[in-house]
Amino acid sequence: MFSLYYPVIRWAERRALIGRNRHRTKPEQGRFTGAEVDGLVKTAWRKYEGLVPNLPPQPTLGSRMNVQFSALTLSLFQVLLDAGIERPYAVELVSDTTWHVYKQLGRFVQLLTRILPRSVTKPMQNDADVARHVEQDGTFALGFPFTAPGYIAHYIPMHGAAGFDMVRCPVAQIFREHGMADLGKASWCDLDYALGDIKHLRLERSTTIMEGSDRCTFRLHFDAATATSDSSDGTTTKAPLKAGPYMHGCCASLVPPSA
Repeated sequence: MFSLYYPVIRWAERRALIGRNRHRTKPEQGRFTGAEVDGLVKTAWRKYEGLVPNLPPQPTLGSRMNVQFSALTLSLFQVLLDAGIERPYAVELVSDTTWHVYKQLGRFVQLLTRILPRSVTKPMQNDADVARHVEQDGTFALGFPFTAPGYIAHYIPMHGAAGFDMVRCPVAQIFREHGMADLGKASWCDLDYALGDIKHLRLERSTTIMEGSDRCTFRLHFDAATATSDSSDGTTTKAPLKAGPYMHGCCASLVPPSA
């Protein structure tokens, strides 16, 4: 089934790169063409196929999917570096590519929340909704593809917000093992902020596994306009709101459909 990634990533890479400068500050180097981008994707796919046999086994379909996609992200990045793209610009281009992919995944998540019963999708709109995500062992249940035991989150009691600490993230493991935490943060973690304002949620997060912590501190406030840092440890840092049309990442499994 992971072969389905190829047309998706080709579409996303074309959307992100075609017409962009090959060098951020040297327009004389020209812009990416469609044929050039298609060649980059083909090369990246070959690199990805070389990484797949060495990926660590995962306990759930969702975590396997995300680990596979993280390997593809690494492959796209390496191809851009090999093509002479400076590292910061390559991070930006790959992050734009993953954003296009996540938007499509977000559309799928929103479709599911519209057609499936509330008892299945478990939307997050108030404290009562939060309570339905809390398991007897104190873990916090997230939706596909972030289900346990592939991902493990611990519930953090809060008022007016969903609080949980992610303590197992296989994607962060992949990027850190390859020495690409900066790429992982930009192309995966940072995109978690993108849709808070659309859904009247605001994410506050002070630490991430990607950056070397033992946990990602998710604090999702229901009312972005009045949210305050009221987590149990009082250490969260407010993050700026960023516009975006769909929720993705761990936040995707928590957001109800639009009214």
